[in-house]
Amino acid sequence: RRSPTARTQAAKVLKALVDADGQWLSGQYFLRELYLSQYHARIWDLERLGWNIEHSTEKDMHGFVSYRLV
Repeated sequence: RRSPTARTQAAKVLKALVDADGQWLSGQYFLRELYLSQYHARIWDLERLGWNIEHSTEKDMHGFVSYRLV
């Protein structure tokens, strides 16, 4: 697996997932704390680079899915 270019949105998403240490992060976090409205695309980019990211099957009360590194 490859790492995204530093200082990109994908790098911010990856850092958040790594820092979560296997815990779930809600899409709300990426949107409201990191101000990334296109976080879905960045997660997809990371998966294409070889990162194994699990998507929750359930949504929160606002319709957000959660993610974590496997």
